[in-house]
Amino acid sequence: MSLHAPRARAVDGAAFAVGIVAARFNEDLVDALLARVQSGLGASAVKAGRVTVVRVPGSHEVPWAVQALARDRKSTRLNSSHIPLSRMPSSA
Repeated sequence: MSLHAPRARAVDGAAFAVGIVAARFNEDLVDALLARVQSGLGASAVKAGRVTVVRVPGSHEVPWAVQALARDRKSTRLNSSHIPLSRMPSSA
């Protein structure tokens, strides 16, 4: 196992539409995580209007909401606190 972090790569996210599901439970923590994700998306040129944020009561509703976003097919990438964005397949 490596003790070195992987190198960050620049991503041009201008063409991406992103769906994020965030729980309202532990609001202070989740809001801080959400702000950091949105900041990273902005740094990757993802337009704010192409980011859909869905808030749900708690972690039990997260998978349902991700599935609902995938059905809408408005997002090219979906993420929740349970699934790292790098492991999500494109829904194209």
